[in-house]
Amino acid sequence: MDWLITYLVFALATSICAWLFLYRPVYLDICRLGVKNTFTTSPLISALTFIVITTITAPVVFTVLFNNERSEDFKRGIFKEMAKSK
Repeated sequence: MDWLITYLVFALATSICAWLFLYRPVYLDICRLGVKNTFTTSPLISALTFIVITTITAPVVFTVLFNNERSEDFKRGIFKEMAKSK
């Protein structure tokens, strides 16, 4: 049971860090550009969805957080999807 709690702490910490360092900067850039889509009109739902998905995929996202090249690629991918208008 201890390993499950340890993994859950790891997964939640990874997802919160991913939200803070990967998702939020791109979201703020999209808002500055004035894009109107579901990401900008429903920021809480989109952020919670991102956190849940990154919690599930925490081991993969963990490697992205510590590799600058991968994190920039990840940010570019998120930016492309978030920059699409309705």
